[in-house]
Amino acid sequence: MIEQTPDELYVDCVSGGEFLVILPSISQEQARKAGNEICKRFAAMVDSILAKSHLSVSLSGGTSEFPSNAENRTELFRGAREAAYRASKAGGNRVFPTEKGPMRATSTQYTSVQIEKLKQLSSMEGISQVSLLREALDDLLLKYGL
Repeated sequence: MIEQTPDELYVDCVSGGEFLVILPSISQEQARKAGNEICKRFAAMVDSILAKSHLSVSLSGGTSEFPSNAENRTELFRGAREAAYRASKAGGNRVFPTEKGPMRATSTQYTSVQIEKLKQLSSMEGISQVSLLREALDDLLLKYGL
């Protein structure tokens, strides 16, 4: 696998079992294909090691591409984490791409004061309202351990 590794590669441990791999010189589709090949080889290796035990280990990943999937680093990482979560829920040993689809903040779920303050913050920080709301929801989910 080493010979298939791109020249530009950055790896970091984000948390206990979560790693970040940055491949700035390849597309999201190329990263997904490479990741699925790594998952396939990892599964074969783990199966041979754990063949006689009742343990199972899998590898799941998610890809995200800047700027097509995200407007900033937070959105980029969120997209990859959500894709990895979906890959894990689908049985693991696979890599999913970031889901594409428009998300919009709507005033029906928020008070007029909240929307006005959100607009102000968005303007001040140069970050979309949707990105700010996603960041807030991530913080809320983290607060409750999800």
